[in-house]
Amino acid sequence: PTTAAAAQEAAPAEAAPEASGETRILKLACTKSSESYMVKELENFAKRVNELSGGSLTVELYPASQLGGQDEIMEGIGMGTIEMSFLPASVCESFFPKIIIPSTLFVAKNEEHALKIWHSDYAQGILDEMAEAINVRCFDFIIEGTRNVWTVKPVNQLSDLKGIKLRVPGAPSFVDSFQALGANPTPMALSEVYTGLQTNIIEGLEMDTPTILVNNMQELCKYCYKTGHGVSIMSFMIANDLWNGLSADQQNALNTAADESTEIMNKMYYEELAANEKSLEEQGVTFTTPSDEDFAQMVEILNPITEKLIEGKATMEELDALRDLAD
Repeated sequence: PTTAAAAQEAAPAEAAPEASGETRILKLACTKSSESYMVKELENFAKRVNELSGGSLTVELYPASQLGGQDEIMEGIGMGTIEMSFLPASVCESFFPKIIIPSTLFVAKNEEHALKIWHSDYAQGILDEMAEAINVRCFDFIIEGTRNVWTVKPVNQLSDLKGIKLRVPGAPSFVDSFQALGANPTPMALSEVYTGLQTNIIEGLEMDTPTILVNNMQELCKYCYKTGHGVSIMSFMIANDLWNGLSADQQNALNTAADESTEIMNKMYYEELAANEKSLEEQGVTFTTPSDEDFAQMVEILNPITEKLIEGKATMEELDALRDLAD
């Protein structure tokens, strides 16, 4: 099935709890465009919550940053002015630094591995701690995208990164990591990247596939080294005190609807990724996947930076245990 409604139709009929006569409205905020497949599925999520709760819960969807940017939405949940959100789990870092641990660069080898990490008991412990600390509860995990290295000249192995002028976000973790890997990292606003590539100020960038396509960067970057160094994971979020005040039937309605939509969105992610990569290949882009040896070497090179990044939040042994989940 390609929609939550189709999934519902195919499943055995469920008996929704009888409505108590009182309806609770949950504002669900996200920054995704109204045209995004994720927002389309969130519309189905809202319908399912209403159905499964017997009408006692109504989800009002506010996409396209209608209720503010990511930080404003998170502040709204913490204060209780916004009940729910659909955002990258790592956006909570500003409010609860430990949440960045499951998304640490070069910990997950691929999207499937990233989901295993977020579903692990270790990650759940962090999420439980966060719920108590900042009043934000995360549930269900959806792949948003994977960051790779895109260049104007071939990069077939780690050594080919040496000296390449690579656009990175201004975050120190990105700058330090790619400098250690031999590149010449150059922080730059996304709006300046295309011109930077044209004028040879930069020779590539690290970015997810949809952003490459939306900004037509494949016209200049004909090579993709699929490092998969950062997997962005979206999550449903709800104010923790609100969650604790819901009935068991209402909690079950939210969990069931979120599980359905999560399965559908993760399937749609892979379908869209395959279509995007096919389109890029047709436009002359060559994809190269690092060997296991190169990936292991990248991890080893970055260990000192990673250890500094997670200091006071986690240990390297804990990160290694998360890496082992790939096996």
